[in-house]
Amino acid sequence: MFANTLRKCRVGSTMILFSATLAVAWLLAQDASSQSAVAQDKTQAANAITEITLERTPCFGACPTYKLRLRRDGTAAYEGIANVRRMGRYSAKDVGHFFERLARLAVAIDYQHFDSKYTMRVTDLPSTITSIVVDGKRKQVVNYGGAGPIELWGFEMAADAVIEKINWAKADGQSPPAQGDG
Repeated sequence: MFANTLRKCRVGSTMILFSATLAVAWLLAQDASSQSAVAQDKTQAANAITEITLERTPCFGACPTYKLRLRRDGTAAYEGIANVRRMGRYSAKDVGHFFERLARLAVAIDYQHFDSKYTMRVTDLPSTITSIVVDGKRKQVVNYGGAGPIELWGFEMAADAVIEKINWAKADGQSPPAQGDG
C-alpha cells in the first residue's frame, strides 16, 4: 500500500513539475513576444525622428557656446561660436550611425515627455537647448544651469560626445545650424 501511494506521489509530482515547466515556458515565450513588440515599437519611434539638435548658450564667463544639428539623412552641421576648439561652421556626411544611436537614446529616455523648460533661481548660467523632430513636429527642451533630470543630462552628454567623433569639414558660406531652422 505504501509503494502504491509513493508511486502516485511520484506520478503526481512529475505531472506538477511538467505542468509548472510548461507554464514557465509559456510565460517566457509571452514575455519574449511582448519584449519583441516593445523593441519593434521603440525602433519605429526612433525611425520617426528626423532631426536632433543641441545648442550650448553663453554664460557669464568662458562657457563653450556652439550649435549642433544631426539629420536622419546622415548629414550634420556644427557652428562653434565661443570658447570651443572648433570655431566657425562645419559640416559632415555619413553620420547616420551617430544619429541612429541618439534617436534610440531619445526614445529610451522618453524625451517627448520631458518638460519644455527646466530652470533654477541663479543668474548667468548657460542653458543647453536640445530638440528632436518627430513627424515634422519639434520638441524642444531648455535646460538652464543643468536643472533638468539626469536622463536629459545623459542625452546632452551623448550629443556632445558625437561632436568629437565626427570627421568635420570647414563649411564657410553655409547657414548655421540654428534651432528651428528647417
